[in-house]
Amino acid sequence: GSGKFVVASGEADVEYLIVAGGGSGGSKAGGGGGAGGFVTNAGGTPLAVTAASSPYPITVGVGGANSVDTTNQRDDGDDSTALGQTATGGGSGGYDGQDGAAGGCGGGGGAKNGTPNTSGGTASQGYDGGEGVGRTYSDTAPTIAAGGGGGGGAVGSDAHATSGVAGAGGAGTTHIGITQSTPTYRGGGGAWGVVTGGAGGSGGGGLGPYGSNPGPAVQNGVGGVPNSGSGGGGGGAGPGTWSNGAGATGIVLIRYDTGLT
Repeated sequence: GSGKFVVASGEADVEYLIVAGGGSGGSKAGGGGGAGGFVTNAGGTPLAVTAASSPYPITVGVGGANSVDTTNQRDDGDDSTALGQTATGGGSGGYDGQDGAAGGCGGGGGAKNGTPNTSGGTASQGYDGGEGVGRTYSDTAPTIAAGGGGGGGAVGSDAHATSGVAGAGGAGTTHIGITQSTPTYRGGGGAWGVVTGGAGGSGGGGLGPYGSNPGPAVQNGVGGVPNSGSGGGGGGAGPGTWSNGAGATGIVLIRYDTGLT
């Protein structure tokens, strides 16, 4: 979405927290989506805004879209901009043996039979995604699993090398000084695993499903919690339907002294 911040007269000092949209999970055997990046001056030097420069345009980045049924897809989160600052959208999770995408936080690597391990995406304003684990067709162990999406406070976990357990999303972060409740934002998305799906990171990251072929008929990743900038969960790879979880929309918060007591 978009809007504007208006300074009616004079000037004011403000604090800001700008969170970008989170990346979607990968749609098939998918890695978790990376959380959106952020910029803030909370606890630091306030930014001076003036009526002469007003209005200040604001764009809140939307999260990466999820797929429908078995369509293979991934979608990075969009940037959020305000007050001359830009938070970078989260990288999407890889699917079907793809690496995770780079972004504010990196997406987790996808998984596929007969492929090497995949890399998590690199982060510019957070943490990297985790590594996905493939396997050769001669393997008998259920090793295939994807990597978790990077979060605002920690890297996405790598898939376990031999057990088929997916990587969890990286933890989110709190931003004290902007809101009284100091909620946690920017959790990484959990990934798909053939034995166990990965949990979403604290702060709203989406949960990844589990299940091989044959396996559960519906294997859908869970979307990130709205307005948290979190990544979506990776989609499944079973005999029925699957889809990835959408990334969460970001948020822009601006705090200033009203002069009221």
